[in-house]
Amino acid sequence: MRSLLTALCLTLLVPAASAFAQDAEEEAPPVELIEAGAAPQRLLRHRFVAGQSQPVRLRVQSQMRMSIGTRVQMIPMPIMRMDIAFGPTEVTSEGHLRYAFRITDVGVSGGEREELNARVQETISGLIGANGLTEIDDHGTVLEFDYQLPDGSSAELQQQSHILREAMTRLLPRFPDEPVGVGARWRVTDDLPLPNMSVRVGTTYELTSWQGDFIEISVSTETVEGDGSDNRANVDVGGSGRLRFELGTLRMRGRVQTIAAAQIRGPQGEMRMRIRTRMQVSPN
Repeated sequence: MRSLLTALCLTLLVPAASAFAQDAEEEAPPVELIEAGAAPQRLLRHRFVAGQSQPVRLRVQSQMRMSIGTRVQMIPMPIMRMDIAFGPTEVTSEGHLRYAFRITDVGVSGGEREELNARVQETISGLIGANGLTEIDDHGTVLEFDYQLPDGSSAELQQQSHILREAMTRLLPRFPDEPVGVGARWRVTDDLPLPNMSVRVGTTYELTSWQGDFIEISVSTETVEGDGSDNRANVDVGGSGRLRFELGTLRMRGRVQTIAAAQIRGPQGEMRMRIRTRMQVSPN
């Protein structure tokens, strides 16, 4: 149960909370255009500029509810903060973007239990110094990804590092091949890896505004193709939010709410877990 809880918490700690990424070594899942949107319709593409750097701050506030039979416990999770430095960017001869990233600082605030705050701080402190390099094309498809945790990271973080790795490949959204206009909707379906199982998740994007280089996108996520269950657990993930990007830069701003619910069968009976998370990402 602890490994599943850790995986869910790490999943909700990063922007991939609303868009889970494939392994960069595997073929990217297709982008399905649902609706092309209003005229005029244009190709929506990232534009890349070399030499950019952008610090980003993530703030995550969670409410966790656990129950076994008639026993119910609310866990007052603190607000978690993660500071990430992106760049400097490079543009390859093929026109792809390469960007480095490094987690520079983490912290906790709020919460109602000092001992829980201390445990969370100790766990996420192992992320400081985590770094990597990503290469993407102008559609936002990940072509190459390199990632490593700092020396001395806990075994727990090492075991779940693939979730952070996959989420970091979603700094920029993926765009459809076809021309689109305001109101366009497209979907990407990915597998969210969890201990001893995976959950298939569909993320639907809607282009709500496109003015010059500024775009706004609404995001909704839901479990698809089954209930994400195995012999021990049943997991359901859903979420919604809004993101704002400036094309040609690494600047982003947005808010996403995600709810992850799990039912876990164990020797003491069925345990139910519900994690409601609000995430804010902004330039730092």
